Amino acid sequence: MMDGGITWPASSAGMAAAWEIQRLMEALMASWPRRGRRLLVIGADPGIHCRFFWSCGFDVILAAPDPRVLAEARQSLGGAADVHLAQPDHLPWEEDAVDYALVLFAMTPKNRQAVVTEAVRVARSGVMLVFGDPFALARPLTPSLPQTGPWWELRRLLRLAHPAGRIRSASVAPGLRFPWGASMPLLPPGIGPCCGILHDFSPTPTTTPLWAWRHGVETS
Repeated sequence: MMDGGITWPASSAGMAAAWEIQRLMEALMASWPRRGRRLLVIGADPGIHCRFFWSCGFDVILAAPDPRVLAEARQSLGGAADVHLAQPDHLPWEEDAVDYALVLFAMTPKNRQAVVTEAVRVARSGVMLVFGDPFALARPLTPSLPQTGPWWELRRLLRLAHPAGRIRSASVAPGLRFPWGASMPLLPPGIGPCCGILHDFSPTPTTTPLWAWRHGVETS
């Protein structure tokens, strides 16, 4: 399976890594309303994550730069998502065209500011970034993650693009498990090599400190 340049092994370890990343995204977006909300997924997802978001209740739109990935996504998703060919730093949508935008392993150190700016431009209510943090304390096990930049720099770019609202962030270490086989909990940003940052544009808090503490999510 390929996702934003990642080749996920067709094995239990590869599926477990994908599940860890889905767990991170689900925890961060727990407060987002879903029914009737349009979620734009920006990244080369052949269907595994888009189908997950569709099952969560979102109306899913996929924007990917690779025609081969789009063909695979159309076959995998059927009518579960609207699929488009698009570059992440030049999206063919007007301002506030969707409710939320998710940038899923679609940034490089060179284009990350442009991609963040575009995601904020087209999203009405919030943006989430999921990316590889090369400065994380834990090293990725499987699969290797595309390296975008340190989490604090991506948070700064989100604030620069949209100063209002609240930011939540957390990380995971795909493939890292307790000796007895249990999954690791969500980690603070800067610990796990896969980081997620969610920016709610509403100035009103949508989660409580107790929720953030229980889910291992940092708020600011």
